[in-house]
Amino acid sequence: MLRAHFGLPTLEKTLQGIREIADSEVLDVISIADDQNTQENFFHPEERNPTAIGAGGVPLRSRDDLLALHEARSWGNHPLMRIYAGTRDFCKFAGVVQDTIHNAWAAIPLFFFNKMDGRGPLSLADSITQHLNVIKWHVDRGIPVEVNDPHHWGLRDAPDIVSVADSFLCAQIVKTLGVRHYVAQYMFNSPPSTSIKMDLAKMLAMQELNATLEDSNFTVFRQTRTGLASYPLNLNRAKGQLAIATTYQLALRPHIIHVVTHTEAQHAATPAEIAESCEIVNQVITRGFEGIPDPTKDPDVVARKDQLVAECRLMFRAIDAIASALGLEREKDETLYLNPRLLTKLVTSGLFDAPHLINNPYALGRIRVKIVNGACITYDPVADMIVPEEERIKGILDALSNEFTQPAIIV
Repeated sequence: MLRAHFGLPTLEKTLQGIREIADSEVLDVISIADDQNTQENFFHPEERNPTAIGAGGVPLRSRDDLLALHEARSWGNHPLMRIYAGTRDFCKFAGVVQDTIHNAWAAIPLFFFNKMDGRGPLSLADSITQHLNVIKWHVDRGIPVEVNDPHHWGLRDAPDIVSVADSFLCAQIVKTLGVRHYVAQYMFNSPPSTSIKMDLAKMLAMQELNATLEDSNFTVFRQTRTGLASYPLNLNRAKGQLAIATTYQLALRPHIIHVVTHTEAQHAATPAEIAESCEIVNQVITRGFEGIPDPTKDPDVVARKDQLVAECRLMFRAIDAIASALGLEREKDETLYLNPRLLTKLVTSGLFDAPHLINNPYALGRIRVKIVNGACITYDPVADMIVPEEERIKGILDALSNEFTQPAIIV
């Protein structure tokens, strides 16, 4: 399946564009890009920012607007439609969305889209609680769920291991909540300076860990995409980036490819540009499995993937240690990873951190990284040295041990 974002600054242009995309029959799922006012203030018109109308996508102001979107897709190949969860009033918005555009699947963050990243009005802890609630809302209605969280760490230049651990954490959370059909998104090229081989190793580590959770009640659908920040502003070169990134994405045998239109680094995609990008991707898919050497067997890729899987195990030992210090025990509670207090502490302690999160109320933003041999790793610029993950975790847990009356935490 191919999906792509689409949303222009006016409803009228967006409706016409959806009809054109449907008529082109190149896209299976249209992901509606709605503006920030929609995401944050759909039910709060008095709080909308009049200077930000159409900022980031189409302005949607009523149930009728969403119904119009649904009607516009009833042409050509009748593509499915979906939209993100918004940044508050999650269950209420989910109800309107399901009644109008029949959301193909929900896309919900875990740690983001709140005051931490400036995308919403909720605190970190409140948004985590509401994100968990809306995931359960979709579970109760049998709607597939995507947690669009891991790549947000990569977009903020977090070390590879943070994205990998977050991916595995999200998968465990949705499974515990009862999700049966999980859409795991693997965004390549984030950070954009990561090498192709090390990027692939990172995604293979995520995939391997998530696959361990699959059973008769839990299916993981692999969704890949090109990282927006990797696109050059030169549109011809951006087409090349889309093609090469998609080629390596095929190594994951994706069920869904999120086609990031080659123009998106420069301007919002038009229907014709979306169709052009889809044709590029379709050509890569058509020829991509014809005798190309399997990059997943490359020794460098395998070694890095194995290293990230091992480091992820260390991260989860640290998570369990933090839970224990908070008075939470895995053995007594299968829902340990659903505890908002624990999840919030993973961020405020610095276990989950990224350089771009400096100067916000929750994440520390202290971690520093460097691209070394193509991989994004934790780095100490003062000592001019790589920081092994064991050492980074030990420093965090040693600092945390001073906050609690329990003995020092040891990994």
